[in-house]
Amino acid sequence: MILLDKCLEFVLNSYIREHCDKQRKYAITGSAGFLIGSKIDEDFHVAHIAMCAHPDTIRDESGDIHSKSVDADWIADTGSRVLRFLPGGTMIVGLLWLADSKASLQSAQVRDILVRALSQIAIRHNALSSLSIKPIDNTLILIGIETPLGKPFGCIIDCSRRGAAGSQTKVSFSQLEWVRLESSVAFRLSEPLTDGVWDFHKQFTSGIREWAECLLKTNLALINGLSRPRDEFLRPRDRKNRGPTAFDIEMFLNAEGKHDFGNQKISSSCIIDLIVDTIAKAAVPSKATVGQAIDAVKEHLIRSLCSRAELHYESTDVIEDEPKDRLAVHQLPRAAYVCLPSQRAIVFTDYLFESDTANDAQQSFAEFLSLKVSEDDIDISSERHLDGNDLLNMLSEDDRPSHVERSSSSASSLNSVVLPPILKAGEMTSINYYFLIAALVALLSFVAYFMMKTISS
Repeated sequence: MILLDKCLEFVLNSYIREHCDKQRKYAITGSAGFLIGSKIDEDFHVAHIAMCAHPDTIRDESGDIHSKSVDADWIADTGSRVLRFLPGGTMIVGLLWLADSKASLQSAQVRDILVRALSQIAIRHNALSSLSIKPIDNTLILIGIETPLGKPFGCIIDCSRRGAAGSQTKVSFSQLEWVRLESSVAFRLSEPLTDGVWDFHKQFTSGIREWAECLLKTNLALINGLSRPRDEFLRPRDRKNRGPTAFDIEMFLNAEGKHDFGNQKISSSCIIDLIVDTIAKAAVPSKATVGQAIDAVKEHLIRSLCSRAELHYESTDVIEDEPKDRLAVHQLPRAAYVCLPSQRAIVFTDYLFESDTANDAQQSFAEFLSLKVSEDDIDISSERHLDGNDLLNMLSEDDRPSHVERSSSSASSLNSVVLPPILKAGEMTSINYYFLIAALVALLSFVAYFMMKTISS
């Protein structure tokens, strides 16, 4: 069953009017939207609908039908950006399609476009939220409305099967509720990386992969200070005593089976040192279990880190054959939060660079989430960017450079650190010593050879 939050009835009417206006003005074929919510067992709970923007080509009066429509790649690319805003426990559970009878959801061609887009979004969601460690959930939904007066028509679809027709399911509006989950995270992680990999995004995902695997396997957690079974409902089912509307999740990583790098020889000339100090603001439906709440927090942590790394990488200018610094300090974007007005437990997150303000976040929320909020509603004070002294204090005494420079090759908060010549006490086996040892071995070999020749004579 597909359950839409009661307030979305008015929102859908507004979206239908906007679609009909664009259809009359630009002759568009259809409009797509992202159904944002959660999946609980076999039910899909939808809290918000964000419309997918049309390409600018729709304004071209001489354009053909393809320039007036959205294709699978366009929807998937926009959906991938929307995923970054979502808290753990929520996802794009499906797509909305608004069109007249000529291009409705009943059309096999339209369904094929939407299924292909959903398939790409599902893969992207899995990579962003679990580094593709967990299996992909391909069971998602489609909702079609035949404009201007049609009723919502829903189907559950396996988006891994191309051309799948799906099975029709009931769509209804209901008073839904989500609960907020909060957790604070602080850790420092050092991992050796494979030689020759200079792509920052690949370095980052490789560096946190083992930590992510450990996190996803961890089941030990305290819910508001209590240890509770995973299959227990997070909140009591008694309507008279629903319990708290927010929960603090405290997790303990299980380090069992972690490799002991201190007793291994590792061939690597690069080490990633990741320092994290942030908070997680996830959300799950009120009918969720303890296990689903814990998994939502895990999902949020991985998604937040990966989203920041992606944005940082995308905004960094890469110069081919540029000489590499001995030490590069990458400062990832900071979080800006806003609550969904109709469901205050759901907190969306935008990521800001140093020069960005609440106005930039306001524009992003409007563009990608169809969310109109004031700047005062956006929290940009929970995190701050570090200055040069903060970055220097994080480095060890031996690695500390004489100064920190802002890289001119980056539009983001990338800091390149220029190191003075360094000689560590523990690194006395330098290349000069190897040359000296090689010379001594050669001299001894020559003396032994000369003595053997003399004796034989």
